[in-house]
Amino acid sequence: MRTKSLFLLGNVMAILATCVILSSCDREFDAPGDYVDPNLTPTKTIAELKAAHVAGQVETLGDDIIAGIVVADDKSGNFYKQICIQDASGGITVRLDGLNLYANYPVGRKIYIKTNGLYMGDYAGLIQLGGSIDNSDPSFLNVSPIASNLFDTYIVKGSVNNTVTPTVVSSVAALNDSHQSMLIQLNNFEFVPADTSKTYANAATQAAANLNVKGCTGSNIIIRTSGFAKFAGVNVPNGNGTLLSIYTRFNSTKQLVIRDTSDVQFTGARCGAGPVGPTTPKTIAEIRAMYTGTDIELGDYTVGGTVISDIANGNISAGNLVLQSGNKGILVYIGGTLTYNVGDSVVLTLSKDDSLIKYANSLEIKTRFGFAGHTRVATGKVVTPVEKTAAQINTTLGLPLGDANNFEFTLVKILNAVASPAGTYGGNKTLTDASGNITMFTRTGTSGATFASTTMPTVSSNWVGYASNFNTTKQFSIRNTTDVTAGSGPGPGPGTGSGIDLTTSPLTINFDNIASGLPAGVKGYTGATATALGTEATVTTAATLWNNTSGAFKNFASATGLTGAADATAQGAATNRAFGLRQTGSFGDPGGAFVFQLSNTTGKSNLQLDFQLQQLDNSASGRTTTFIVDYGIGDAPATFTPVTTTPAALSTVLGTFSNTAVHVNLPAAVANQSGKVWIRVWATPASTGSGSRPSTAIDDFKITWN
Repeated sequence: MRTKSLFLLGNVMAILATCVILSSCDREFDAPGDYVDPNLTPTKTIAELKAAHVAGQVETLGDDIIAGIVVADDKSGNFYKQICIQDASGGITVRLDGLNLYANYPVGRKIYIKTNGLYMGDYAGLIQLGGSIDNSDPSFLNVSPIASNLFDTYIVKGSVNNTVTPTVVSSVAALNDSHQSMLIQLNNFEFVPADTSKTYANAATQAAANLNVKGCTGSNIIIRTSGFAKFAGVNVPNGNGTLLSIYTRFNSTKQLVIRDTSDVQFTGARCGAGPVGPTTPKTIAEIRAMYTGTDIELGDYTVGGTVISDIANGNISAGNLVLQSGNKGILVYIGGTLTYNVGDSVVLTLSKDDSLIKYANSLEIKTRFGFAGHTRVATGKVVTPVEKTAAQINTTLGLPLGDANNFEFTLVKILNAVASPAGTYGGNKTLTDASGNITMFTRTGTSGATFASTTMPTVSSNWVGYASNFNTTKQFSIRNTTDVTAGSGPGPGPGTGSGIDLTTSPLTINFDNIASGLPAGVKGYTGATATALGTEATVTTAATLWNNTSGAFKNFASATGLTGAADATAQGAATNRAFGLRQTGSFGDPGGAFVFQLSNTTGKSNLQLDFQLQQLDNSASGRTTTFIVDYGIGDAPATFTPVTTTPAALSTVLGTFSNTAVHVNLPAAVANQSGKVWIRVWATPASTGSGSRPSTAIDDFKITWN
């Protein structure tokens, strides 16, 4: 009779065969791009979908959409051909017939699943989604994984580096099926004494293992680990502390599965051995939010993150490191000689002797010198850099240090930028992309960066690093020369910088996060003509009232959901934002342009465009501005071709509150272009009438294609 594993961790022979074919099971993949969430609205929560399941049966699913953030992937090898996702209502396991799933579905990525044609079943009580019915064993009617060639049919990739707050569960007894496939947290737990001398699994024989953990009171629970996990041969920690894991079950047996060893933060004293120590976990985002302008004393906290600074290559001062968790990072001063590598997962144990301070105009956790409260709990973690322009970085560094939109000390990528003056990396250089420039700093001297005397590339390149303030200078630092790769553009002239990638149709751009900068590929220009892009303008990202008469591109409350009578309070509170332009006689009249740069349209046809053209200021009567839509092709188009719009005439009139839906069938000339395509909505000719100009805005810019 065949024996069933306590948890479906994969077929050993299948893994071995696959490893032979690929030569290596540890192959690294390019990090996923800087996706934004698609224009899809979930029709059911995960809990609502699971509520339709009948134990032991398989359901054929209908035309619904669920969305969730990936909380477990196969990066460490402890999950095989499956990921776990969760939303606010619950979690579910998704079976996928592929390896290295983390390359496209890493922890922190939001995904949307179209369920029509999928199946839902359970494996010994653990509810799963799959692509077909698996009835190979009648005693375990289940679902088979979704075929790899159908991933994109059912799964739409969204944003990355999202943070999921684990659900804190008070005890093993409190765990139930509502926690299935969710990231849960147990406090004051430890491995039972009989297991403290063991490794997580048997790396030599690749046999899975069940180890037991328990709280200082209450019952035990199994931690199940695959023998193929990269950490299978790692000794378990002997302390007490916080345990993160994915909750599963096998029939009536409750089980936990960790993603990697960083989930096991057992650094305190064991039960009955004196004070347990700090028991309040904090995220980096929570620590940053504590700063309101004054240095503060911290408390008994544990803070975890991944090292994104490169101590070995020396482009950071001795005793310092940079940690990032989710989309927030922070500088940490520990002192002494540190040996952490990029990708190490580190847990800090803090107390009231440690501080949160502003140092050289950047935020820093300052621990007391010689304090040993930092522990490497995992290696090989990957942080995905987010694409940002120099202008966006400069903007965020001007925000208050505790502001949720300040992304100092987070890993970013600047595309198609040139460093000047030419020469070696050492010292201050100017890094210029299409949006502007920022100072790039590399430490020199005997304790400086190992690559300070290396010659920089002179061509357009992509640059990965983190940014911070140093007194009055906004600066960017790479970690090593592998952070610099070949760019895809000719340099910082028109046409370079991060563009709009046409990933999944339809692609919708809203401006609800404009306070953090414009979305990639979206810009404002003045001086636009039929033969020139004009000059890129700075955008006022702070929320601005509709009747503000200063000439600028601005962050306005969208007309959607409001009326012309909306006061300052209503406009300021509106979460639906729009990309606005207030013209004056010296700014944008004529030639003010909303510009959308597509990276390419390769393989795309029948492109169509929809957007909202809004006039928001009805405080007084005034001028009329006429707009046209046109397009240009190439890095620096010398000609722009107008297109027909519906309605045919586009205008905004000061004093008339309006929100006009505009549709454009783009011509065939725009399709299947391997280079950049520029779409502009711009003011021409000069406004007519008398008085002030309108406050015009664009919202819900949508592109569809075949």
